[in-house]
Amino acid sequence: MRTYTDVGTAEQERQNRSTNNQLAGEQLKQLAIVSPISGVVQTPNPNDLLGRSLDEGDVVLRVGDNSEMKAQVYIPEFAMHNVRVGQSVRLLPQGRVVPITGVLSMLSATSVPIANEFASKEQLQGINPPRYFLGTVLLKNDGELLAGSMGTAKVLVARRSLGGLGLRFCRELVYRKVW
Repeated sequence: MRTYTDVGTAEQERQNRSTNNQLAGEQLKQLAIVSPISGVVQTPNPNDLLGRSLDEGDVVLRVGDNSEMKAQVYIPEFAMHNVRVGQSVRLLPQGRVVPITGVLSMLSATSVPIANEFASKEQLQGINPPRYFLGTVLLKNDGELLAGSMGTAKVLVARRSLGGLGLRFCRELVYRKVW
């Protein structure tokens, strides 16, 4: 036979547990790591953070918006007369089969030395190193392009007929001989 004397106590205990459950859920939400922007985690080895204690306001992970990226391309000095800001550029990062198309957004005003990753000092020993200008290309990222990728680039210039190329060659030849 049941007695109904403990119903009030059981109901009070149920409400207390429900309240404690809600508080624990709110505290758990406060422990979640959230970013104010959407993007890709750029922190190397985020698993190293497991088990570490953090204070409020500590930077935990770096998140970057990779939907639009910038690529730096080296343009040889002899090709600079063909290159203009706003031209299309096709980039082929290492490990990809299909190139990515972007727009040349900026050109350096002076030549820059080429980075050591592209030409070693042994290869350039005994010769005057070629002069390069640095261009910045804006790219729409399809999600496969990663920061720090390397590859080859091709600046797309206007197409010309064989007659136009011959005329251009003759004009440049005359300019070189006259000056």
